[in-house]
Amino acid sequence: MDDSALIEARGLRKHFPMREGLLRRQTSWVRAVDGVDLCIRRGETVGLVGESGCGKTTVARCLLHLIRPTAGHVYYRMPGEVRRRMKELEHDLEGHEEAEKASGGHGPVAAEMASISERYSLEAMSARQLRVQRRNMQMVFQDPYASLNPRMLVKDLVGEPLLVHGMARGEDLDARVVELMEMVGLSADHMYRYPHEFSGGQRQRIGIARALSLRPELVVLDEPTSALDVSVQAQILNMLNELQSELHLTYLFISHDLSTVRYMSDRVHVMYLGKIVESATAAQLFEAPLHPYTRGLISSIPVPDPSRRRGKVPLAGEMPSPSDPPRGCRFHTRCKHRMPRCEIEEPPLIEVARDHFLACHLPNGTDDHGA
Repeated sequence: MDDSALIEARGLRKHFPMREGLLRRQTSWVRAVDGVDLCIRRGETVGLVGESGCGKTTVARCLLHLIRPTAGHVYYRMPGEVRRRMKELEHDLEGHEEAEKASGGHGPVAAEMASISERYSLEAMSARQLRVQRRNMQMVFQDPYASLNPRMLVKDLVGEPLLVHGMARGEDLDARVVELMEMVGLSADHMYRYPHEFSGGQRQRIGIARALSLRPELVVLDEPTSALDVSVQAQILNMLNELQSELHLTYLFISHDLSTVRYMSDRVHVMYLGKIVESATAAQLFEAPLHPYTRGLISSIPVPDPSRRRGKVPLAGEMPSPSDPPRGCRFHTRCKHRMPRCEIEEPPLIEVARDHFLACHLPNGTDDHGA
């Protein structure tokens, strides 16, 4: 099995300072992302789901370095053998933590990890190197009304990345813009219009054309259909799947709509209050969710058949503030299965044999909360 990663986050954190008073002094931190490990392999679609405010968009912006992470690393194009070596070094570092501290962080394990990071980490790149690297990583934003400059013609909006990176000019630029417009289901006649002259679905197609202009490998789709009608959503999603096959793209698909995530994704990560609480293939996650938060999310998906009823798993209360997350398990304030240890210990994200777990904990392999 190929263990290489197109892009991978390790220990990713992003904390925003909170300031109050006339002098705007810092009083606390908003822990928007607080220790996320995320791996996206070439050619797959990884879904990232969770309630609004859980940190999904912040993770995406940190992956692309649109905002700088507070801590952690984002590795790009790391080969499988290097990934395995990095995990071995992290394990060795835990076992020799005292010796590494005594050496001031310059021991052999730390030195080898630093060498790997220097080769593959986006944090180690200069601003110039990062600008070149961004050709390979693009983003489609949530709101097609806000992501397009209303004063620019469509041909300028779509062609601007090509000009900025010096990839096309003049007639070549116009020809490339026409090609991109046709690729997303628009025509050359649309080039000389302004964004306000289009519907929401057409604007999102323009945003997708702009993201594809530099022929990227990775495209982050930040709730690309949440502002669109249902029929238009289906058209956009089908188009994205076709473009992925045609252009060999890799997607990070962010949404709070679990139905679209199930349709689009190969693997899914569930986020809650800045952390990933469950990860699995799309089939495993939706057929046999393990985490009570995941079960609650999935039980909220509308069933299109009125003769069927889905058992609800209510999520009590509101998500706590990321500026003051609960101690221990972050979900314990809303979980009906909580125990005293949940208020003290934070459960680690570990790999489990899902079928074996269900057989042991849920008789007949069914969830008493499910459909």
